[in-house]
Amino acid sequence: MSRPLVQSSDETVKVLISLNDDGAADVEAVARQVATSGVAVEDVMRLAGVIAGAAPLSLLPALRRIHGVEEVREEGVFYPA
Repeated sequence: MSRPLVQSSDETVKVLISLNDDGAADVEAVARQVATSGVAVEDVMRLAGVIAGAAPLSLLPALRRIHGVEEVREEGVFYPA
């Protein structure tokens, strides 16, 4: 089934949250803050510095402002550099 071209801001999407060096130094603290922000954290990949979960689409900009977060993107969506 294909996804609609225009997504609702309250639609829940799978997200991958990559951490910068500060975030990778304390992955558990960042994961707690991400969860408190409203993400249903599904996996914390400590060695890779990545948190996987599900969140409302409207929450993604706020997640990018969390200290220690390098990048937030929908799982399976890749943007050219």
